[in-house]
Amino acid sequence: MGMDPGSPLDLVVKGAAATLTLNRPDRRNAIDAALIAALHRSLDVVERSPEVRVLRLGHRGPWFCSGMDFEDRDDRTAPAANAGEFFAVLERIACGDVVSIAVVGGQVAGGGVGLVAACDTVLASSDATFSLPEALWGLLPAAVYPFLRRRIGPGPARHLALSAGTLTAADAARLGLVDEVNDRLENAATAATRRSVRIDRETIARIKTYTNTYDPLPADARTRAATALAGAMQAPGVAHRIERWTQTGRLPWE
Repeated sequence: MGMDPGSPLDLVVKGAAATLTLNRPDRRNAIDAALIAALHRSLDVVERSPEVRVLRLGHRGPWFCSGMDFEDRDDRTAPAANAGEFFAVLERIACGDVVSIAVVGGQVAGGGVGLVAACDTVLASSDATFSLPEALWGLLPAAVYPFLRRRIGPGPARHLALSAGTLTAADAARLGLVDEVNDRLENAATAATRRSVRIDRETIARIKTYTNTYDPLPADARTRAATALAGAMQAPGVAHRIERWTQTGRLPWE
């Protein structure tokens, strides 16, 4: 994939490093079916490119990712329908045989936290923020939680889901969601990439396979996530909150 301004995602492969850039800045890089499909296609390319050892995930605009896209949808159940495929994206990033590096220079919410948590290394600028607002919609971070739990532990992950609060980059680093806070973000990403490309892909695969045995995802996790979100979408008030957002731009907490 090239640098197509109309694409929801750009993929550039250069030597041993591949860079994925979320490219929906006008929609806060929100996740919809098209973006999920583009992520899967890009991961296919990376998996078929044996020279690639590092996958960098970045973004255009002030939002890294605002989570699932509720706007301009005739079918309000679409986010639930997408949950299984989005979970599969997160699993491929977390368990794939390349080192994944999230480069976060903006706001992260909902499913965006899942993209971050699935990565092996997370770099963030000091003004980055992280939040799980799903509870305020009457929803739950079904696809995100398993990966966030692996990153920061069950207690902090549950607290973040139930509080719907916002973490600063420093807070996220203390919890282990962020590995390095650095306002020279591109320099930090370049340094992390240079370190990781020195490791051969077979070794990366062995390390990730081994470490994942200590934090395994349940075999039915993908189905469980899709079912849980589909059930929440049917809860009283959820459809109204989404409809009000799409028509007026008012968030549930406003």
